[in-house]
Formats: sequence, structure tokens, C-alpha cells
Amino acid sequence: MAVTAAVKSAIRVIEIFEFFESSREPRSLKEIISHLQYPQSSSTVLLKNLVSLGYLSYDCQLRKYFPTPRLGRLGDWVSESLFGEGRILSVMNEIHRLTGELVGVGIQNDVNLQYLKIIQPKHSLPYFVPEGNMRLLTQSAGGWMLLAAQPLRKVDYTVRRANLTAEHPEERVQVDQFMERIAEVKRNGYAYSENVPFADSATLCVPLPITLKGQSATLGIGGLTDQIRPRKKELAELLLRAMQLLITDRPIEELGKEVAMPNSTPNWRSDCISPVRRNWFDSLGQIEEDVAHH
Repeated sequence: MAVTAAVKSAIRVIEIFEFFESSREPRSLKEIISHLQYPQSSSTVLLKNLVSLGYLSYDCQLRKYFPTPRLGRLGDWVSESLFGEGRILSVMNEIHRLTGELVGVGIQNDVNLQYLKIIQPKHSLPYFVPEGNMRLLTQSAGGWMLLAAQPLRKVDYTVRRANLTAEHPEERVQVDQFMERIAEVKRNGYAYSENVPFADSATLCVPLPITLKGQSATLGIGGLTDQIRPRKKELAELLLRAMQLLITDRPIEELGKEVAMPNSTPNWRSDCISPVRRNWFDSLGQIEEDVAHH
């Protein structure tokens, strides 16, 4: 279907807002059109309209634009609606405090994983994952985790659709091999990836035991491979314990009591996660029942 002028303008508005999200600095017309490759005449009109609507401010002396609080308020209600009283966000913040790594919550959006909430790492990474960003379910540990909770027939169908949607040949997967990966995720109760989708990166994910507006979600930790791989067991333990805290009234501060911190000697004990069922997929019904009672 052909993209109309109105649709094109709507897309450009979103891309301008996303540009400011990534840059977080006032930007001139020249900088905006140079980065986004927009024609100057239509961009000038578009930016003036956003100023008149109150979503951007314009500094006449610097000749630069910057978002106003009105833009921030436009989506403020979404997090509150999705995360309720904020217990999930509290768990994410505690995981971030304990590990210093990127922490994220994602959901399935058609054949993609979409990041609903991201807490950026305390250290620099060679890549940036913005909130709202999407990637194919087959190209992320979070996507594998979400697929692993679904019937195999549905997984097969979704993977084939993802292959058709993939923009680059390297994003397509062999369905039989991918189904073996999903079986491994089911056995482990968590998903672990390296060099997907970024080189020298690693991610650990577990399924949230509660839904977000009826949608299944995943919670993950990501960072550089040489930082994540040596701590794989302790980070998996941390995430699994976080799942247990989300279905109880126990204090969030209990999360890190038995978890070794970075640069310390891991104290891995096989029974540390005994309060949490090792294989979530064998007990999702019981977890939902537990949630209903809290």
C-alpha cells in the first residue's frame, strides 16, 4: 500500500521525537534534517506546527528546538497503566542496583520483541537499546523466552512469519534448529544468548510470572559477554528469585541477599532457587493461581 503524505508526516513526527530521545540535546533545523534526511521545506513547516502545538520549544537566539514537558506527559500514563503500583519497576531497579547492567522488560508485538521499559547500564556499552525499540523474536533472548511459553505449532508459524519479515538474510533462522533452541529454553527455565543481536553482547531472560495488560512479558539482563558469561549462574539465580518476589509480599531488598556482586567470588548453591520452580513452563498455571491469591 502506498504511503500517503499524511502518513509520511505522521512517521516523521515520531522519528523527530525519537531523535530527541536519543540525542537529549537541543537541535537545530540543520541538525535534524541532516540526521533524518528530510527535505528542508516540509521539515520547517512540521517543526513550526509542533512548536505551535506545544510539543517543541524554539530558542530564537540559538535557533534550536527541544521537547517540552507536554511531550513527556503525553505518554506518562502508559507506564502507570502497565506496571500498576510499580512493584515490577522496583524489582528492575533493585536488579540494576545489584548488577549495574542493562535491565529490560519486553513483550511480543506481532513477530517482534518490543522493549517496554529499559534501565540503561551504569557503564558504557558500544550499543544503545531505547525503550519502544523492536527486533524479531528470533533475534533476541527475550523473544526466545516469549516463544518458549507458546504451543509448538504456534512457535513454528511465528518463526516462519519472522523469516518472511526479516530485512536481512542473516536474520532468517533454520526452523528445525530454532525449535531445538526453544526446547533448550524450556528445559533451563531461562533464555541465554551471546552475540545476538549485537556482537560481544550477552543477555539472560526469564518470563514474568504476571501479565502486563493481559500480555506475557519477559525480564532480562544484558551487557558485554565478558561481563555476563562468568556470572551467568548467579544472574540467572537473581532473575529467578525476582520472579518469586513478584508473586509474594516479601521486601524487594531480599533480592540480593544470596547473590554475589561483580568482581566478587560467586556463591552459587544449587538449592538457592528452591523457592522458585526451576521450569516455569511446567507450572505457569500454578503461578497464575498464586498471583490471584496475593
